[in-house]
Amino acid sequence: MLKKIQLLALVLFYSISFSQEYRFNQYTTDDGISQNFIYTINQDMNGYLWVGTGEGLCKFDGKNFVTFTTQDGLSEDVITCTFESKDGTEWFGHNEGGITNFKQGNFYQVKGDNSIISKINGFAETSESFFFISQNQGLYQIENKEIFRIGDYGKDNFFSLQVIDDNNMILGTDEGLLHIHKKGSLWVAQKTYLDNDWISTISESSEEGVFFIGKKSGGILKTRLLNDKLEFSTWEGLVDLKDYKITNIMEDDNQNIWIATSGQGLIKIDPIEDSNSDFDFTYYNENTGLSSNFVNAIFEDREGNIWVGTFGAGLSTLIDDFFTFYSHDPDSEIGNDIASIWIDDNNKWYGVENGLIRISPFIENHYAFYNNQNGFVNDKVTSIYQSGINLWIGTANNGLFVFNTTTNKMSKIPWDFGSLQKHINQITANDATVWVATEGGLIVYNIANQTTNLFDTELGLAHNAIKSVYRDELGKVWMGTHSRFIYALYNSSIEEYEITKNRELEIIQITEDKDNKIWVATSESGIYKKVGRSFVNFTTEDGLKSNYTYSIASDALGNMWVGHRGGLSKVSPEGENIIVYDYKSGIDAQLNPRSVVLDAKENLWFGTDKGGIKYDPRKDKKNIVPPVINLLGITIGDKE
Repeated sequence: MLKKIQLLALVLFYSISFSQEYRFNQYTTDDGISQNFIYTINQDMNGYLWVGTGEGLCKFDGKNFVTFTTQDGLSEDVITCTFESKDGTEWFGHNEGGITNFKQGNFYQVKGDNSIISKINGFAETSESFFFISQNQGLYQIENKEIFRIGDYGKDNFFSLQVIDDNNMILGTDEGLLHIHKKGSLWVAQKTYLDNDWISTISESSEEGVFFIGKKSGGILKTRLLNDKLEFSTWEGLVDLKDYKITNIMEDDNQNIWIATSGQGLIKIDPIEDSNSDFDFTYYNENTGLSSNFVNAIFEDREGNIWVGTFGAGLSTLIDDFFTFYSHDPDSEIGNDIASIWIDDNNKWYGVENGLIRISPFIENHYAFYNNQNGFVNDKVTSIYQSGINLWIGTANNGLFVFNTTTNKMSKIPWDFGSLQKHINQITANDATVWVATEGGLIVYNIANQTTNLFDTELGLAHNAIKSVYRDELGKVWMGTHSRFIYALYNSSIEEYEITKNRELEIIQITEDKDNKIWVATSESGIYKKVGRSFVNFTTEDGLKSNYTYSIASDALGNMWVGHRGGLSKVSPEGENIIVYDYKSGIDAQLNPRSVVLDAKENLWFGTDKGGIKYDPRKDKKNIVPPVINLLGITIGDKE
């Protein structure tokens, strides 16, 4: 009889939270930027990034910052906004009404009358004219190097502007959105919309003639000009932003909407539909890796990199946002070392050093921890595998357990073998059978009649320590041990395949790609791909990060992901291209043995000694934009 343990009323709830985190490259005064208060970001046609701060203008070439101030020709040291006009001229607005432009390698101060003394908050241009707004003084036009005041239309403060066409503009004020129209040579007010709202930002949408409107008090709208009137729309099901102080809105080249806020960080709205909502929301803040919750500027460069300008914490750029990092308080008694992982439709299951963590929106407090205080064991969970309603749980020293996800009951699976068979390395299963890789051979458990069979060296295996077990699409069950062979169990008989003649291998994990080819990860010899009855070896000489491998799995596109200490290698289906992701992608942990799973949404999940990592293939888009090449100097015979 199975020993059944009721967990419905005995689950321990700890104050743990596996929070998600994203990795950013941070640039502060320590890296050469002039000040950590960033007001604006732009990029010129030569690829240089221009960063406006409270103590000068910084030019960034990807490695170094060079700062320009009034000593270099700027009108003022505080830069409040930037704009690139159609002729490639860079324009910079300042805090006390000054304007500077940069062209052909030089700065030029734009001289106006001395009455412009308030902050410049934006530039815009039509096919014929160039405009800017002064915060307290309204709209101005620059014509033939002269500045003309158009007017304030009875408004006290101006914060943003956009040109709709040559005859229509919209201006964001603290008393609504002002639509002005050109009649003859004059710009006249048509109508003010959203009278009671402070319009903090206006930005262009990818839809022609459509603009995003951001309110300081929270909320965003879309607007377009139709029959000489502005029409507005909201997004059905959009997250409630009424408590968010919006400072900026940007739509990137992939139609993601980025919302910068003052105090609540940065929000990314992904319009790709999923099974739960019309939009996917990602929140970047101090709790998820962003350096500050106060964001002034958001900018996408020509290669698709996202730059974030914060108020007090410098400049950040998002690193490979297709990786999301999950961890919790490192001082918790549970720890962050995820030895095994399983993701189903309703739960995240993490096997840790001293028990099993369950994270689900459908259980009380959303978190549960199973250990020896509530009927489980206080042991490392080395493997998790789900078949139907059964979650099979392997431990390092206490054998096999099964958790019924319908009844929430856990059972110990008994067998009368030696102590080595209690050390479980990996599990695979179907609705009828469970295959368990142990240090003492392969155990085959029949679910219906609760019987077990043992396959070990007495039946032809080279070694009893089975590190990996994998059931392929044809029903063959593959086993990896300390041997130059791998084995396949099929119809109760064992098949033997020689990987190499040169040396013994410590096989860590076996898996299968989308073309049903078997791949093998080894402890010291890289990875192998089975082609017919032969095996092709891939090592560091082919681009692998390391020959020491800890896990291997296939993503939905057929790429093989190999875990190492401090990084991952992505191997293309034929092995001709290998990309390494390491500390530059935010990965600074050791990937744990066999701790990897592909979920139903085609995300890959990895367990590490510092938490979990999720890989989202939808966000992993190859950069095909060639860099801009700038000739900085020529040296001949050691002379410039």
